[in-house]
Amino acid sequence: MIAGLLFATAVGFCTPQATVSPAEAVDRYISAYNAHDLTAIQETYSEGVRVHVWRESGAADSYQIMDVIGGIGDFYRENPDVQVAASQRALLGTRVAQVETYTTESEALVIYTVVEGCVVARDTYW
Repeated sequence: MIAGLLFATAVGFCTPQATVSPAEAVDRYISAYNAHDLTAIQETYSEGVRVHVWRESGAADSYQIMDVIGGIGDFYRENPDVQVAASQRALLGTRVAQVETYTTESEALVIYTVVEGCVVARDTYW
């Protein structure tokens, strides 16, 4: 628990930038993900980001940002070579929807909501 708190205070969140488009913000997230850079990933999210994961069964889970970062770190340890590629991107105002295909042979539809270059919401449909 203390290590998690130290990580949270040592790493910042996204700094709003009106000149960064939603697509650029999501591209920055994908680049950080593929670099396995947890600090850079966290810096793409606003501190109060809303993260939901929807399952095929219809069940949904909501996560706090530090749980998301910790989960990604765990996933990297289990899958040290994992990469993600985005395709079928659609842009609508502040939202970016795209199919994300992982080298672990999984695929998800992800919808990001971006405000001033920061991801404020992320909905993943597995």
